[in-house]
Amino acid sequence: MSARFPKTARAAMIAAVALVSIAAGSGCLGPDKVVIDPSHDARMLMMTGDYEAAIATLDDVIRENPGDAEAYAERGQAHVEQGDLDGAIADFGASIRLEPGATTYLSRALAYQQKGELDRAITDCTAALDRNPDYASALRTRADLYSQQAKPDQAAADMAALEGLDKKVR
Repeated sequence: MSARFPKTARAAMIAAVALVSIAAGSGCLGPDKVVIDPSHDARMLMMTGDYEAAIATLDDVIRENPGDAEAYAERGQAHVEQGDLDGAIADFGASIRLEPGATTYLSRALAYQQKGELDRAITDCTAALDRNPDYASALRTRADLYSQQAKPDQAAADMAALEGLDKKVR
């Protein structure tokens, strides 16, 4: 169990399942009224820190629907939590091929950063910013990456852009 997600989260999930079971038994919910969403199950498992079970659930989702970009991204995040950065990068890549979103590019950039592959991380941050120029997290991450590479001019440019975003929001 992850320290971030106390046992109460798992208990809440079990209680929710129990309530649905009671409602189904009372006739309030029938088999035709209950929606089973394996992706939701995987998210709940991740919240409780059971990444192995979440990955297994997402394996099933992807097997049934290989075009589900979100399932690949979620499985990538579960791999990150388990420390499997190569698995995470592969899943984020599959998600990006299906649906190239800024958030998934940033997720993969962070995995590359953890592996020490800073050039690839910068490339993915740039791709995230191409899709969403106001993505503060991507700007901040890229500025940090440039700093790690001793590229103060690029880092300063990203920090200035970040300050500009902050003023734009106010």
